[in-house]
Amino acid sequence: MAKPVLTRAELIQLARHTLSLSARDCGALLDSFLQAIKETLDRGEEARLPHLGRFGLRWTPQRPGRNPKTGEPIQIPAKKRVTFSPSPSLRKRLLAQLVESGPEPRSSQGPGDLPRT
Repeated sequence: MAKPVLTRAELIQLARHTLSLSARDCGALLDSFLQAIKETLDRGEEARLPHLGRFGLRWTPQRPGRNPKTGEPIQIPAKKRVTFSPSPSLRKRLLAQLVESGPEPRSSQGPGDLPRT
């Protein structure tokens, strides 16, 4: 069973009802907000959003690896990864919800495993 996901369209609808703006204006607002975060990360800076969290970059150095198909040694190139750290208030709310509802049952399949037919 797929977990619920908040989509861009749903965010726009929430903003429409909260801000009393048109869907086009809310879409433009969301796009400019996301663009500002992208540009901040492009400059190598972090984006802090009070009561939500922090978007930042983490550098992963080049490292040795193996081609899983052939077993041949390869070099995995260095890259930067986007990270997100929840704010203390968000973390506290999420942990309180977890304690109230209990942990979700784990799937017997690993991540990425498809059911066999």
